[in-house]
Amino acid sequence: MVHQQGGACPDSTMSTQMYQERVNRLRRELADLQQRLSEETKREADKIKRIAQIEVTTSRSTSLSMLQSKHREIARLEEDIGQIQAKKGKHKQGGRT
Repeated sequence: MVHQQGGACPDSTMSTQMYQERVNRLRRELADLQQRLSEETKREADKIKRIAQIEVTTSRSTSLSMLQSKHREIARLEEDIGQIQAKKGKHKQGGRT
């Protein structure tokens, strides 16, 4: 197809529009991933804070059953943190969970 100088190719407008829509979609996806990452980071921080609180209370607990209960809760929270970190890794790579 031969174009005159100064003349626009009819496909160029459609192509430009298509690329702009793609850029806009990618920007929305990036914002969504950043929001998810932020939410997961907050959840992780909350669980780490809870573990610290439990550890303080275990130093005061004398009952064996209470200590065992606290250790189970810490183990569950650490497992949750591992899952959160896996999700964060996926978000950083741009994947879906």
